Amino acid sequence: MNTPKVYIVVLNYNGWQDTLECLESLFRLSYPEYRIVVVDNGSTDNTVEYIKKWADGDKGLDMHGHDLTRYSSGPELQKPIPYILINTQDIERSGDIPDQGKASITIIPVGKNLGFAGGNNVGIRYAISKGDYAYVWLLNNDTVVEKNSLEALVEYSQKNKDAGIVGSKLLYYHRPGIIQSAGGRLNKWFGSTTSIGQGQYDSGQWDTDSFVETIMGASFFMSRECIEKVGLLPEEYFLYMEETDYCYKAQLRGFKVGYAYKSRVYHKEGSSTGCISLKGAEGRSYKADTLSMRNRVKFAKKYLRPYIPTVYLGLLVSALIRIKRKQWRNALYVVKLLLGIES
Repeated sequence: MNTPKVYIVVLNYNGWQDTLECLESLFRLSYPEYRIVVVDNGSTDNTVEYIKKWADGDKGLDMHGHDLTRYSSGPELQKPIPYILINTQDIERSGDIPDQGKASITIIPVGKNLGFAGGNNVGIRYAISKGDYAYVWLLNNDTVVEKNSLEALVEYSQKNKDAGIVGSKLLYYHRPGIIQSAGGRLNKWFGSTTSIGQGQYDSGQWDTDSFVETIMGASFFMSRECIEKVGLLPEEYFLYMEETDYCYKAQLRGFKVGYAYKSRVYHKEGSSTGCISLKGAEGRSYKADTLSMRNRVKFAKKYLRPYIPTVYLGLLVSALIRIKRKQWRNALYVVKLLLGIES
């Protein structure tokens, strides 16, 4: 297998401890040709300074009991780790900046919260400006990757040239024997997605590389050809459904969406939204729940207009379920959404 260059984009929002643990795992990757880009989405927790202290090897950095190497084996990382800071207005000129090598970090402070797509697009534009990328790997900051996870994604993509997007096997960080996602399916009737294998014990039942309909954005591997033909992530959602939109659009453009089971990623999920995924919708915060429902409607209006009546029927059922759970505020939001008061 040859080793094309991969730009890894880690999007951070008020989660410096998670980001540092993610970085600890990334610097232990077996794949030799990657560059790490951290996009800070307007954090207010001093994230950039903490990353700099960690990279400098500051022994006084207080992690408040947070374990950085729970799923990362091997010797301690050699520090200091070089880093550079780039302003968003300088991204288009990034090609003029000398390559720092894989043992370095590029940090891009955005200054405000651009949402999932907006923040990740900053990192994608940086890779485009460098001009030497073959793939971009979007990775949530609340993930930890296994050593061969990137190698498995590249290997899958090399074998399946028509796969413009590839996802990993996602496992719950706090319950690593349980699957969060082995790819996803799209239900056009309700404008919703389901994660394959979610909640199941990982006994190898999904250990087959395959093509799927969608993948989760926590580990979202994109080829250069796909980016050039499909474009950047859609920013109208802010959070949730962006990856589904992109997967759907990519398939309309002739690409396939793949699932590489050997790429294993542990995901905490919900660090920025208060979502407890194992409990499904019942465990979501108000913000996560309402954004999810709103964006189902946005997606359906964009791509699934013949299915709008059943999408709205599904939302009506969702409102009744939330009334049964005494989630009055959530139920009221759904009713307003159905009436067109919310959008």
